[in-house]
Amino acid sequence: MINPIELALSSNLYKANIKSTDWKEALRETASILEKNNCIDNNYVEKIIEDSVKLNFYYCLGENIAMPHTSPEFGAIKTSIAIVTSKDGIYFGNHEFNPIKVIFMISVIKDDDHIDFIMKIAEILQDREFIDNISNCENDDELKNILLNKIKNQSNM
Repeated sequence: MINPIELALSSNLYKANIKSTDWKEALRETASILEKNNCIDNNYVEKIIEDSVKLNFYYCLGENIAMPHTSPEFGAIKTSIAIVTSKDGIYFGNHEFNPIKVIFMISVIKDDDHIDFIMKIAEILQDREFIDNISNCENDDELKNILLNKIKNQSNM
């Protein structure tokens, strides 16, 4: 399976410093990147929003990090990831990891690939310096450079 960061870069599925202040708006803004690239349909993000409160923002994974996703049958068209950042952060309910500054929205079309893809992203999320760097990006070019450096460093390991 392809490296999630390479996947986001190869399809321009990233955006730095989004201006959304509401969690629903932030999820829709992130999903719009995937929708424009035919990775998901609109039902996908609406299912994530529907489940968010019901399942206590299950996708908030660590300090400042969210990885929203849902089952493929709710509108995943192809396996993909969108990476967005918010310098100011977004509050997702009363979650302990607020404010969220980095959103990795994933779509996976095969249930079997779901775990592998999430595990690859989880490895990336262990790099706290990387998360801090991308969460403070001012613009898309800066985010792109940090993502490219991450790929370069991964290939040197």
